Amino acid sequence: MAVGPDSFYISNNESSGGVIATLFEFATRATSGTVYYFDGLTTRVVADGLRFANGLAVNIDGSRLYVAETSGRALKIFDRDAISGALTYAHTEAMENAVDKITVAADGALWIAAHPKPISLARARSKIDGASPSLVIRFVDMPGAEPAYSAVYSNDGEGSVRKFV
Repeated sequence: MAVGPDSFYISNNESSGGVIATLFEFATRATSGTVYYFDGLTTRVVADGLRFANGLAVNIDGSRLYVAETSGRALKIFDRDAISGALTYAHTEAMENAVDKITVAADGALWIAAHPKPISLARARSKIDGASPSLVIRFVDMPGAEPAYSAVYSNDGEGSVRKFV
């Protein structure tokens, strides 16, 4: 997640033990995920103890970093120091699904891709069509308002699509 011309955050959700170790960590919801910050010169850990840290996004004004904890079924929210890149834990939003990639819309809402049945994702990777259940969530985290999320799209992986109003 780029935050400047020479600075960015990256997430690490895999162990150095290979595919089997990664699957084990995912299944056991191990807290081995990390977020790193590169300031143009050095890289350092700015958040750790995350459950399969995956998607990252920064809000419009750059004051918050969101981390999708895929196996933790949660969205970790950090306040961000724009000068140093340091993160301060703000809170965790529990999600009903395995959240994955995050995009910030022009209105500041987060659009989050999620997996309602994460085990199906592993099975889909071995299939030719690669179909697995999927979900899109809209999450609103605005100052002075209660955070709220709602499902806006779902697909059961079998061709049945549902759009929510």
